[in-house]
Amino acid sequence: MAYAEDKDEARLPDIEVEALRTNTVWLDTAASVYTVNAKKLANTSKTNISDALKGIPGLQALERENYAQDMQISMRGFGARSTFGVRGIRIYVDGIPASMPDGQGQTSNIDLNSLEKIEVLGGPFSSLYGNSSGGTILATTREGEGKPSVSLGFNSARFAKQQTSLQMQGGSDTAWLPAYNINSSYFDTNGYRQYSDARKVLNNAKFTWNLNDGSTLNWIINQVRIRAADPGGLTREQWQENPRQVAQNVRDYNMRKEIDQSQTGFTWDKPVNEHNSLYVMMYAGRRHVVQYQSIPAKARQHLNMQEG
Repeated sequence: MAYAEDKDEARLPDIEVEALRTNTVWLDTAASVYTVNAKKLANTSKTNISDALKGIPGLQALERENYAQDMQISMRGFGARSTFGVRGIRIYVDGIPASMPDGQGQTSNIDLNSLEKIEVLGGPFSSLYGNSSGGTILATTREGEGKPSVSLGFNSARFAKQQTSLQMQGGSDTAWLPAYNINSSYFDTNGYRQYSDARKVLNNAKFTWNLNDGSTLNWIINQVRIRAADPGGLTREQWQENPRQVAQNVRDYNMRKEIDQSQTGFTWDKPVNEHNSLYVMMYAGRRHVVQYQSIPAKARQHLNMQEG
């Protein structure tokens, strides 16, 4: 706390951001950078990243409560026309890309229970992260610290929505032993509408070595599995009749989506001087998606003929 009438000089702690590829004091950064720390998520369900992105200027995160359709994120107009997935915005989790080379990304692998902060970079400086970067979202997982500890979390809400998480973390006093933060969570819900139930299992682990040469080595392991039914859309007349119902074609085709994604990667960062550092990133992953739509066979044949 500081007041204008105080005679003693008050100095607030510096806030450092990493959105410009190097550690930079926030007030010295020319770019549009916004930081959200984990404290903002303390009183939320920690199931949707939209809870963390609320209130950021120029950014809109639409959580449609349909876990068969990815969240829609737009930033200064980029991604506003995307009906599913995240396009035109680059997403990184602990330095590992969560966006494809064509610019399409998703947020389902971000573990909010072990999150340290999210940095949002808008404007032309986001081009530092490559093509299709109308904006950049950087999520960072907490590093393990202090004595080893185990914590268990549980929260619930309406429509049988519940989440259980188990976290193990601990620091390290030597360079050859890593600090670790391992989290596993299970989420399920029956949904407001029929055919809107969902199940999600998310596992995330981060191991950090602070080496003797001043560099930092991180090993990240992430695995997510989602099984979600898709209730589809309703006409205005159907919604007025019963907003919780589903159309018959949803039942006929059993609309649903299944995702299995595994990813691992290494990042190595070594400061050279106050303004420069060496950074190396290597990662590999596998993503398997199966999605059933309510498109009749004749309509699918017509679409294939048009594409041909």
